[in-house]
Amino acid sequence: MVGAKANGRARAAAKTHRALIAALMVTTGLGAGGFGAAPARAEAQAAGFDIPAQPLATALTAFGQQSGLQVSARAPLVEGKTSRAIVGTLPPLEALSQLLAGSGLSFRVADGTVTLDRAAQAPGGGGDAILLGPVRVQGAGEGGVRHDPGTTEGTRSYTTRAMTTATKLPLSIRETPQSVTVITAQVMEDKQIEDVVDIVEHTTGLSINRYESNRGSMFSRGFKIENYLVDGIPTSINEQWSAGEISTSTAIYDRVEILRGADGLMTGVGNPSGVINLIRKHADSDSFAGSVAIEGGSRSHVGGTVDLNTPLTRSGTTRIRLVADYDKRDSYIDRMGSRTYILYGTVEQDVGERTLLSAGISHQDSHTDSPTWGGAPAWTVDGNDAVIPLGLDRDFNPSPDWAFWDSRYTAVFGRIAHDFGGGWQAKAGYSRGERDSESKIALYYSRPIDPATGQSFSLSRGTRRFLGGYAGRYFVENVKEDANLQLNGALRLFGRTHHLVFGYDYSKEMFDGDGAPGAVPQTITPNVFAFDPAITEPTYIATPNNYVDNVITRNDIYAAGRFVLLDPVSLVAGARLINYEIRDRLSATGTFGDAKSYKAKNKFLPYAALVISPFKTLSLYASYTTIFQPQGYRDISNAMLPPIEGNTYEAGIKGEFFDGRLNATLSVYRMEQKNVGQYDQIVLDEMRVAYKAVDGILSKGLEAELSGEILPKWNVTAGYSHFKARVTGPVDPLAALLGTGVAVSTLIPRDQFNLFTSYELPGGLDRLTIGGGVRWQSETYSHPAAAAAAGVPKLSQGAYLVADLLARYRITDALSAQVNVSNLFDRKYFAPTDDGMQLFWQEPRSVQLRLKYRF
Repeated sequence: MVGAKANGRARAAAKTHRALIAALMVTTGLGAGGFGAAPARAEAQAAGFDIPAQPLATALTAFGQQSGLQVSARAPLVEGKTSRAIVGTLPPLEALSQLLAGSGLSFRVADGTVTLDRAAQAPGGGGDAILLGPVRVQGAGEGGVRHDPGTTEGTRSYTTRAMTTATKLPLSIRETPQSVTVITAQVMEDKQIEDVVDIVEHTTGLSINRYESNRGSMFSRGFKIENYLVDGIPTSINEQWSAGEISTSTAIYDRVEILRGADGLMTGVGNPSGVINLIRKHADSDSFAGSVAIEGGSRSHVGGTVDLNTPLTRSGTTRIRLVADYDKRDSYIDRMGSRTYILYGTVEQDVGERTLLSAGISHQDSHTDSPTWGGAPAWTVDGNDAVIPLGLDRDFNPSPDWAFWDSRYTAVFGRIAHDFGGGWQAKAGYSRGERDSESKIALYYSRPIDPATGQSFSLSRGTRRFLGGYAGRYFVENVKEDANLQLNGALRLFGRTHHLVFGYDYSKEMFDGDGAPGAVPQTITPNVFAFDPAITEPTYIATPNNYVDNVITRNDIYAAGRFVLLDPVSLVAGARLINYEIRDRLSATGTFGDAKSYKAKNKFLPYAALVISPFKTLSLYASYTTIFQPQGYRDISNAMLPPIEGNTYEAGIKGEFFDGRLNATLSVYRMEQKNVGQYDQIVLDEMRVAYKAVDGILSKGLEAELSGEILPKWNVTAGYSHFKARVTGPVDPLAALLGTGVAVSTLIPRDQFNLFTSYELPGGLDRLTIGGGVRWQSETYSHPAAAAAAGVPKLSQGAYLVADLLARYRITDALSAQVNVSNLFDRKYFAPTDDGMQLFWQEPRSVQLRLKYRF
């Protein structure tokens, strides 16, 4: 009876109030996040609902999408609860009241927010009673700038409703006409994804060759990944002069969006491999929320995270979010250890009903003791001087005690967003990132090991020449400034709604890499079989060499649109126009006249895709886009070679099932390089090398992926990828001599499969979640021409499978304990180095325990 009265009050409120605007958020273990409702005018008139019984968090997502209303709640209120089915045409507040029936929750509307809370029981009321708080509306309107439709915190989902990586348009995964993956907050928590290395290892079609402790090559579809984004702003990765990019912590990010293939609309410059887009957490909670977590595990691992998300004013118009994360662990490699901390703060301010100001700062500091430069030596010789495996233990560390690798990254940003109404919004932003590193590192064993002396040697005409090692101090400074403007919205034309986006990007990046080599003669190079890490530190040159010092400036404009041609047919089209300049501050030209300073003016990058949706849940697509890479080579007539082009042709089928809770993709692609600079001849009278433009690598393959909820409370993410690559142009004789360009991308597995699943048990065991997964990849190897000429065999890592486990128990609604076991069967596998002379063993079995308390 009481529930019926509450429903009646909801009907009355629905008739009285015409619009409700607020932020759709649910705080999870790491803070607040959105269920994914698209910003819309929240009409109180009756709407059509079709919401099956399901976890309450995802039911509220569907409610937000179907009603336009937006709801705020703390995660402990909705976790572990299920909703009733709602089908039919109802006033939104009545539908919400029915949706919450039996949950023990009520809702109220105050200060422009629909807020969920624990329900007070009326006298004589049963468990289904829902008492509504006072209904009051302030600031009704259409503003939607506070809402990020792709937010994954609080959804407990392995997929997302919307993303912008690929097209700049807020499209669902099904609507995006390229291969994309979203690693949600729940996936990161379940898999304990903590840095960029973990992201790559757990993403379909991506691979990493981590050939030493602090660096690694990331690949997609046969090409190196050279760009990643933060909130859609490009940030380059300079692998050779690593400043800790692959160790970027995920503690401050809501989700990671990954695009495979050329990314002409997002960055426009680089390899046709893909991008990794890290999306920061927002200060978006209207009530105090957050979490505290502590963790520990194998090899003296300890860590902790504090994440607080709270309003600073009673109205919630000013909000702040603070995140602090600390991690300390020893390595499975002897004497190696690391310490990392990250601090993050962001504030958001509503200005009126339609404008949002936000600003923030983050700082990450990482330190590694005794890091490796390359890996452990892989080869020795037998009595007949035949090269054979050396077979050192997995924990062997060829690094001295005095070696270290420190990196720091500080970023500041500010944004303003304004909603004009009618579906149109404008955004402007500025960011500045300062990354620097300092290291002392040593490499003592660059060739096969002599079994008598334990030192590297080369063999020439039967005579052994023993080799010393290398050491150095290195300093990297990278400063990047970005400014951007964007306008996006909807246009009603010819009876259909189309979506448009226009923008301008400006960036200036300064990169400075210095080094001071230190001599390590053969006489003091340690015996690898009796390695003494206390070896004397060498004397470095007094004045460091300035190896790299350049400034890259870009001015880009772009436009894109999703045009509905027919009800089931959409055209996604756009272009980016780039003006790119690299100015070398060391010299105008390099050795033999290779240009170090050059420009690419008005480089036009088109994007086109056709999407056909024969059913509401299914899409067929075909797309084309490109990317370019400037190069400083000149031809026989001294004209600059055109930039390298990387073209991607892709077709596929995508499905979106169970009201968007499950996404599936199957795609095929063809990627090709054009205009790759290749040695032509030496121009003697000008003392320079002339180059010619030829075709480069051709990569073809397929990918399949599944992510989301296959049954209530049963999440899964799975993927398979396969590719082939070959050089289509003539083999470069210089590249063949140096051992490159003959075999293509042999450090990348041709086949990969990954699977991870988690399931919240039913009935009396509903506090327990169990899960696990496997990662499998085919053979990788390194066998450059120089190694083959020296009689060194192929350094091959055969196919391997790694298994992981997860168990989580909710001790209370707020407190949980989680155990993760990585590499369950302790599989031994390594990454080969490019030169085929060293190997770097990967992580053995480890166990981690995390306790998390959610406010």
